[in-house]
Amino acid sequence: MKLRSFMAYEQHNCKYVGGWDPISNWDVEDCSLDSNINLGKFRVSRCGHPKGTSPWLEGFGTPSGLSQTQYSHIGCISEHACPYKFHSIPNGWYPFWEALGVHLVVLLSLPKKKLFEGAQLAQEVRKQPCHLENPFPPLIGSYQEKMETKSQLDSEKYAADILSIREAQVRINSFIHRTPILSSESLNSIAGRRLFFKCECFQKGGAFKFRGACNAIFSLKDDQAAKGVVTHSSGNHAAAVSLAAKLRGIPAYIVIPKNAPKCKVENVKRYGGQVIWSEATIQSRESVATKVLQQTGAVLVHPFNDGRIISGQGTISLELLEQVPQIDTIIVPISGGGLISGVTLAAKSINPNIRVFAAEPSGANDAAQSKEAGRIITLPETNTIADGLRAFLGDLTWPIVRDLVDDIITVEDKEIVEAMRLCYEILKVAVEPSGAIGLAAVLSDSFRKNPAWKDCNNIGIILSGGNVDLGVLWESLNK
Repeated sequence: MKLRSFMAYEQHNCKYVGGWDPISNWDVEDCSLDSNINLGKFRVSRCGHPKGTSPWLEGFGTPSGLSQTQYSHIGCISEHACPYKFHSIPNGWYPFWEALGVHLVVLLSLPKKKLFEGAQLAQEVRKQPCHLENPFPPLIGSYQEKMETKSQLDSEKYAADILSIREAQVRINSFIHRTPILSSESLNSIAGRRLFFKCECFQKGGAFKFRGACNAIFSLKDDQAAKGVVTHSSGNHAAAVSLAAKLRGIPAYIVIPKNAPKCKVENVKRYGGQVIWSEATIQSRESVATKVLQQTGAVLVHPFNDGRIISGQGTISLELLEQVPQIDTIIVPISGGGLISGVTLAAKSINPNIRVFAAEPSGANDAAQSKEAGRIITLPETNTIADGLRAFLGDLTWPIVRDLVDDIITVEDKEIVEAMRLCYEILKVAVEPSGAIGLAAVLSDSFRKNPAWKDCNNIGIILSGGNVDLGVLWESLNK
């Protein structure tokens, strides 16, 4: 990477980072980040904007392959544009504009590894002063909303952020599956919207949990990892930790409640985890895990209340929004909050206007109650078919859910079962109850009839897992 004129500016929560000086009109043709890009001389101007007033970069030509609409969406580049030269573009087009919630004010056509290195460099140089007062006009409309969301993301100190999520993506990329997107015109017709299913049921271990577990375990230093890892889980996280530990060559001690589905327990054993039983309550699980920690000296890998776990789960959004950039809404199952925290942090850093909804069983609606009360609510007991959604929010996940998740949709178990049936019959995918709840939420009356959500037209649904206990089915066939 050649970075001879790398400058950074910070003003009004807008961080401009690039290989040029946008105020002084420096010529920076010697500052090339990649052979696919040739940067020329251009400036920031107060040009008009078809959707409001916004800072634009102005020059003398338009990069090929992108429409004015796409430029307007990210809030930069006038129709006069600039003398960039694009050739082949690996992994898609990466415009990263810090002022609107992402990371580099540079047109990046780079492999992911270089992109991450560039983001790290931006962090190092971003504190240089800006010498102009109010260099940009006020942002209004959707851009004002973006800036407010971005300001909140910047000012709040959450357990993870877009950089830790991108770092996780680099760390786990060689271990995980990049899961596919499925869609169905039949389901689109039923829902009255376009639905895009992110199939984490096809992830290693059968669920999204492998992402976070893999990131946490491969983040450990060798001396930390030597004595192994401990976790407590009803199944999917347990299997994920077992598999990740096996790949790293360290022991995994797994505390599992006695009511966990048999198929999930078998997955733990298959991956080499050492099963230690607990009672079904969260208190029992945590108590047994603490005893195992004391006995073994191993490291705790919490199923959700851990920044490494949150960062790993956030890689789902990075993939989803690359695969389907037009998504305006994401619906995510919620339990302890690790999945929705990572998904929300990544998605709203990339597109601050995107909506993120949680889907929760009415028989385990602690998150909905917490959101309404403004504090963490726990329940004396839960009653739902969705065995993976019985945990309560943690002190690391709650602030993200409180501040950034747009709303929580609760559904009945019968709606979850119906969504599972539709996944089987139409998508031809086996999805566990916890994984089908996002579709149940989209099809629920509370979502369909809410006028505030009528413009949620392109919806990403996380099918979080596919570890269904089919024992009852097989037994019924043998009767």
